[in-house]
Amino acid sequence: LTIMTASFKLRTNLLTGTIPSQLGKLTGVVNVIYLHSNFLTGSIPSEFGQLTSMTTDIRFFSNVLSGWIPSQLGLMTEMVYDLQFYSNQLSGPIPSQLGLMTKFTQDFYLDANDLTGTIPSQLGELTKAISRIYFYNN
Repeated sequence: LTIMTASFKLRTNLLTGTIPSQLGKLTGVVNVIYLHSNFLTGSIPSEFGQLTSMTTDIRFFSNVLSGWIPSQLGLMTEMVYDLQFYSNQLSGPIPSQLGLMTKFTQDFYLDANDLTGTIPSQLGELTKAISRIYFYNN
């Protein structure tokens, strides 16, 4: 599955189960992974950090995902916008490694989860003009 070039969309399909870690090997995907609005459970696989050429649109919102946000996501340094994990049951701290995503400009949604702790100072490294960062209701 390393030859895809545009998008992977399975949104709003009543899918259940966990997100397969093999999706982190879709290294040819450059802009869209939509798994939102399903009934997916378990954690976000750390293998998604291997998607280093991914530039936009990872949407896992409105599922039943739990566990910590993987720090490996910070390796996705080409991400420019749209990382949406809101309305799940994610817990733990916001990983400081997300501050490595210095090209990020907008739509960073972690609201409506069970996150704890402080907002990492490393997110201050996101020096582009970022719009729409949501951490509320945690």
